Amino acid sequence: MNNVKLTTGVVVMYRVRVDGEWLPWVSNADPQCMEDVQAKYNLGGSLDTRGYYAGKLGKIATGIEIHIYEGTIPSYSSSVNGMSGNEYTPTIQYRIGSNETFNSFSNHKIEANNITGLKIQTDPNKGYYLSYAVSREGGGFYSEVSSRKNDFAGGENNPPAINKIRIRVYNSSGVKLVTNVVVLYRVKVGDTWLDWVSNADPEWMAAVKIKYGITGNLDYNSGDAGLSNGTAISGIEIRIFEEQDTDGLSPSDTGSKIINANYINQYSAGYPTGCESVSTVMALNRLGYNISVKDFVNKYLPKANSTSDFNPYNEFGGNPASLSGMGCYAPAIVTAVNNLKNAKGYSLSVTNETGKTLSQLCEQYIDNDIPVILWATVDMKRISLGKIINYDDEDHFWIRPEHCLLLVGYDNYNYIFHDPMRKAYKKYSKASVSIAYNGMMSQAVVIRKTGSSGGSSTPSTPSAPQTKPQTNPQTYTKPSPIKESSVADPIDVYSGAHTVNTTLLSLFDGQKISVDAGYNSGR
Repeated sequence: MNNVKLTTGVVVMYRVRVDGEWLPWVSNADPQCMEDVQAKYNLGGSLDTRGYYAGKLGKIATGIEIHIYEGTIPSYSSSVNGMSGNEYTPTIQYRIGSNETFNSFSNHKIEANNITGLKIQTDPNKGYYLSYAVSREGGGFYSEVSSRKNDFAGGENNPPAINKIRIRVYNSSGVKLVTNVVVLYRVKVGDTWLDWVSNADPEWMAAVKIKYGITGNLDYNSGDAGLSNGTAISGIEIRIFEEQDTDGLSPSDTGSKIINANYINQYSAGYPTGCESVSTVMALNRLGYNISVKDFVNKYLPKANSTSDFNPYNEFGGNPASLSGMGCYAPAIVTAVNNLKNAKGYSLSVTNETGKTLSQLCEQYIDNDIPVILWATVDMKRISLGKIINYDDEDHFWIRPEHCLLLVGYDNYNYIFHDPMRKAYKKYSKASVSIAYNGMMSQAVVIRKTGSSGGSSTPSTPSAPQTKPQTNPQTYTKPSPIKESSVADPIDVYSGAHTVNTTLLSLFDGQKISVDAGYNSGR
């Protein structure tokens, strides 16, 4: 070791909890790396790009959170070069007190007390519009207002002051936009401007911030701007950036691909918890096999009667036609498809592609017009520990909110899915999909007609059901070690040292995530 201080390559993000609140993230890395990591891994909170330690002088820390990232972190400053667009300035006005007169913003913002109304008007000829709302002291949000109408957000007859604002963006077809049109907005409370909030995905927020040199921190998690304690705001700033095409894939998205496939909604099909089966049937229909979700579930999917005592690698827990059904993992779907193949004599192959990266799946299958059945989470939310499942006399946490989707494409910034819970051709940012996919142990299944392109066409032979899943590549592949580590736990400030040895998550097949941390103030 040459003891050279690292500010890139290995990024340590850490923060502490003081007086019931998490302080901003501090890091060894330079500010750009901090912003890139925060955007890629969807870390909440704000950044302290100048601090060298986490904490408040004279205050006891009641919690510590540490994340370590290794390898190359994609810089969102590099994506700026591919962003073609400009800032757009709509007509924005505000009202003070019960005054019926609305005054114009100055240079995107206004600072004033007792703000009771907000009016945003965009060009009706544009391919998008803003839907915005405000909340008031002592109450909730007023009804949302469209920026295409001559209306305002706020109350009538001596209304109270505003304490929060919320802005969403939709295209002309009513599809919610989280890319291409980026609205950054923030509010001032007292003498402090809060962090920027946006309609857009984290990487778009970060790229726009860099491109236009916007100062202040980004809040990637909040859905509105303002404090939860109801304190009235004393300022508003709104910025709108139009980047690329607002109606879908841009002609400049040279790295895009979409597979045409029929879509099935799991609720409309009558299987509210059967996302795995619905996604599989969509893949089968794409290949020309005319099978219904009902037949697939009733005739070929292995199922257990219990939702608390089953092996998700071998069978579906409960009834996918019920709201109380649990789910299943990739090997169970491989078994179900092989059951169908053997019963019908279909010339198809099914392979468990668990462990492959998203880019590998796209290159090997999506680029060859073969959709991928993929496990992630509902709306690409972060994983959490759910219900305890018992099998082989051991208790294991079910990872939630588990979801299965059909990957049908990608563009420069998103992966595109037939999401059986939401809609066809649903876009999710690449960063959010990566987190959710990795959190669900990188599970994927591919079905293709025998002899089709996209890898080996040799049909997989299912292993006999086991009490515990085997590490046979045809049934289950153990995921690669997790590269990111984190812990949030109180520290013993009185002894000056604290050692944590905690099993944070117990996964199936005996896998565990453990964190050991030590600190000695005498060293």
